[in-house]
Amino acid sequence: SSDLDFLFKQLEGISNEIFHNAQETPILNAPRKRKDLKRVEKLYSWQQLLLENQLNALNQNLAPEAVWNQIIQLMNLPEGHSLIKITSNNFEQFKMRILQMQEENYEPSRRTPIDLFEKALSSSKGLGLGLLNGDQLIGISFAGPLKHFSSERGVNEDPDFLNDDCLYCMDTTIGPEHRGKGFGSSLKYAFTLLAITQNCKKLNGRNRDKSAKEMFSINLSVGAFQ
Repeated sequence: SSDLDFLFKQLEGISNEIFHNAQETPILNAPRKRKDLKRVEKLYSWQQLLLENQLNALNQNLAPEAVWNQIIQLMNLPEGHSLIKITSNNFEQFKMRILQMQEENYEPSRRTPIDLFEKALSSSKGLGLGLLNGDQLIGISFAGPLKHFSSERGVNEDPDFLNDDCLYCMDTTIGPEHRGKGFGSSLKYAFTLLAITQNCKKLNGRNRDKSAKEMFSINLSVGAFQ
C-alpha cells in the first residue's frame, strides 16, 4: 500500500506541474528494509518462473523435474522443513495428519471431508503438496478435476465441470503457528507451477473474502480473477 501511495503522490505532482505550472518538491520514497527487499526479490523470482513455464507449456517444452528442483531451491525452506508430493501412493501415510490439520484450523462446517482428498488424487491430473517440519504436517494444498466436487456449491455449474485439464483448488492450509512466514504464498506458487508442468489449463476455486483474505490476495498475485 505504501508503494501505491507513493505512486499516486508522484502522479499528482506531475499533473500539477503539467496542468497548473506548479513547482512540486520531489517526493522521496522511504527506503525499503532489507527484509522487505528480500520478499520482493523472491516474489519477482516466483513470477519469473511462472511466466517462463507458461511459455514453455505453450511451446510444449516443459521439464517437470527441472521445475521441481527450481521450486525447492526458490522456497529455500528453513532447516528441518521439506516439501513433498502427496499422491495416491502415499496418501494413507498422511491421511490422519490431514484430518488433524482440518480439525485444528477450521470449524466443522468448513472442514473438507477426507474422501474428497482421496478423490482429488484418484485422477492422474490430481495434485497434492505437503509442507513438513520434521514429521509434522504444517501445510497442504490439493486440487483435482471439478467433476469430483459436485457437492461443492456452484462447482457443477462451472463451464469446465467436465474438463479434466481444469482443476478445482479444494484446500490450501497453513497451520496457525506457521503463518506469517511466507509458507502460504510459496506453497501456492509451487502448486501453480506443478499444475503447469502437468499441462493443467485452469485452476478454479472459491475464497471467502473475509475469512480467507490472505489466500485471496495470494490467488490474485498468480492471476486469479472473479
